[in-house]
Amino acid sequence: MANPKLNLVVAACNNNGIGINGNLPWRLRKDMDFFKKMTTLVENPEKENAVIMGRKTWFSIPEKFRPLKGRVNIVLSRELKEVPEGVHIARSLPAALSLIQSDDLKHKIENVHVIGGSSVYAEAMTGPYLCRIYLTKVLKDFTCDTFLPEIDEQQFQKIQNPDHVPVELQEENDIKFRFEVYEKINNGKLRFNIMAAMCHGNRGIGYKMGLPWPPLQKDKEYYQVLTSSLQRNNTDCNTERKVVHIMGRLTWLSCPPEFRYRPNVFHVVISNTVDERTLDHPRLLKVVPSFEASVDYVDSLQDTVDSVWIMGGNGIYQIALEHVRLNKLYLTHVYTDFEVDAFFPKFENNFEEISEHEEAGKIYEENNIKFEFKIYKKRK
Repeated sequence: MANPKLNLVVAACNNNGIGINGNLPWRLRKDMDFFKKMTTLVENPEKENAVIMGRKTWFSIPEKFRPLKGRVNIVLSRELKEVPEGVHIARSLPAALSLIQSDDLKHKIENVHVIGGSSVYAEAMTGPYLCRIYLTKVLKDFTCDTFLPEIDEQQFQKIQNPDHVPVELQEENDIKFRFEVYEKINNGKLRFNIMAAMCHGNRGIGYKMGLPWPPLQKDKEYYQVLTSSLQRNNTDCNTERKVVHIMGRLTWLSCPPEFRYRPNVFHVVISNTVDERTLDHPRLLKVVPSFEASVDYVDSLQDTVDSVWIMGGNGIYQIALEHVRLNKLYLTHVYTDFEVDAFFPKFENNFEEISEHEEAGKIYEENNIKFEFKIYKKRK
C-alpha cells in the first residue's frame, strides 16, 4: 500500500519562525480553531484523523489537552517510554506511516496530519511523500528559536484554498494573518488534462446545457478516443485501470448516454446539492463538494487510475487551469460564433501551444463549420 498523503498544519511568522522556548510566540484563537478543525475534520464519521508529532511538540501541548481528543496521536521518539493509553510511539516518520497502515489502524484513520516540530516538517517536505502544507502565515516579526524550513518553490506551488480554508485576511490581537495552502508539485501522483471545445471568437462552450453548434462527428470521435484510451501500460492483469472524468453536476446531467457508458470510463461529479443516490449511475464513482475534494478522491484510488480528465463546466475549468497538477489542455477551436450562455476562461497568457500531435495544423469542416484541434501546456 502506498504512503498516505501528509497534511502539514503549521503557523509561521515573517521569518518562518514557529516557536520560542517550546511555545507559540503568539496567541491567535482563530488559528487554534482552524488547527482543531483541520485535524479533526473527516468525511466518514466512523473514522478519525491521525496527528504525527515529535517528542518536543508533544510536551509543548498543555498537559490537560494531551492527547489531542478525537484524533489518533502518534509521537515520534527514540527515548520516550511512557505515554497515556491510546497514544502510539514510533521511532521515525516511516515507522509512523507503517503503523498507520497496520491492520489495527488502517481502517480507522481517514487523514494524516503532521503538526511539528521543525525536523518532522523538514522530513515530510523533502521526503518521497505525497504532501500538502496548510500554512497560517502570521504577518508580523517575532523572536523565535524554531523555524519552518523554507518552502521550495521548485517543489511546492501555492494552490487555491479548498472550501474549508478561509481566504479572507484575518486579524486578531493586532496581528494580521492569512491561511495559505501549498501542494508538492507532481507529488508522485497522476496529473490531469482538460478536454473542452469553444467558439474561437466569443469563447462560448455551451448553450442551455448543450453544445451551441450542430454535431461535429470528427470532434466527437476525437473526444471519445482521447478521453477513454488507457495511457499507461497495464502490467497487472488483475487490476482494471480507470479513466476518470471530473465534472460539475450540470455537465454530468447534459452528457448523453453514449458518453456515460464507455469501457474503463468512470465519473466523479462535483456538487453541493446532490449525492450518489440522487444521480444513481453504475459508472458514477463519487459525488464530492469541491474540485480539491475530487482530486483527493482520485488520489485515494491510487494505482487503479490510468488518467484523469476535467470535462467542465466553466467554473471547474477555471480552477483546473490554475492547478499545480494540470498537465495539458486539449481544446477544439470552432471557427464560428454561436449563441452561448457558458464560456471558457482566458488562459492564453499562461499557456503555450504545442504541436507534437498528428492533428496539429489541420482544419476540418463539417456542416459548414470549420474547427481545429489544439493542445496547450502551461508555461514554466
